[in-house]
Amino acid sequence: MATSPEKPRFQLGEIPRPLLWIGAPLTALVLIVAFLLLTFPWSRVQHHISGYLSQLAGARIEIEKLGPAFSLAGPGLALHDVRATWANGTSLTLNRVALRLAWSLAWLSGAPSLHLNLDSPQGHASGTLILGEEMGWNGNFHDLDLAQFPLESALSGASLEGLINAEVDLRLRHEGPEGPVVFDARSGSLALPGLPIALPYDELQGQIRFGRDTFLIIERVNLEGPMLAAVLRGQISRAAQLESAPLDLTLELEIREAALNPLLNDAGISVGPDGRSLLHVSGTLSHPQVR
Repeated sequence: MATSPEKPRFQLGEIPRPLLWIGAPLTALVLIVAFLLLTFPWSRVQHHISGYLSQLAGARIEIEKLGPAFSLAGPGLALHDVRATWANGTSLTLNRVALRLAWSLAWLSGAPSLHLNLDSPQGHASGTLILGEEMGWNGNFHDLDLAQFPLESALSGASLEGLINAEVDLRLRHEGPEGPVVFDARSGSLALPGLPIALPYDELQGQIRFGRDTFLIIERVNLEGPMLAAVLRGQISRAAQLESAPLDLTLELEIREAALNPLLNDAGISVGPDGRSLLHVSGTLSHPQVR
């Protein structure tokens, strides 16, 4: 018995007319916007954008190339080979910065927001930059090089190496930063004042929170390494100068390498027969006192 050919499941003529009335103009608008972005004389406005970003960052911003960027979330700009230089000589180089208007509730409070994707030799970042009187950042950092952080300036004799991933939700208020940070670093080393060697670690995890009344609340920071394991909790209070910020910290140590014991004894840290030690750290960042 012969069968009639199957009717196509979808035919153009079956699209409701209202959808055609909406879809055709919308498609035309998207094509027009894309054409304008592709043909816009970006080189003429490049120095204006550099000037605006320089004021925003408080640094001299140089952009090698500027052009359009497209994504499913909307059109934007792509900045290539960006270099920021601050007055103290510190500089930062970014291979590429893609930015567009962000889908953020911050607009409702009058704070413009930009979605950024940054790619640099020091790592990668993606998230929302909130502008206005109280700037902020809500996003992620990937494979960030810890050696680039000036830990030595905050704690003399300290250094930190390794690659870190972090989730950050901070607002820069008048008192200072406020909000949580969750991080996870692997395969690095930590040097502390009073210890002649840097301690290698396999994993360094933490949950910290910057606050209005208290500068930094350390909910928990875990270090796991072949020579020792450590757990740090407590808080760092506010002070006019960061180096004079009061400390109220609890540090739990588990020594896994006996060669560390003489070094710790020289630093005034006693270790029990089981290789464990419970310490209280007070004083200030520049002059910590361990008991």
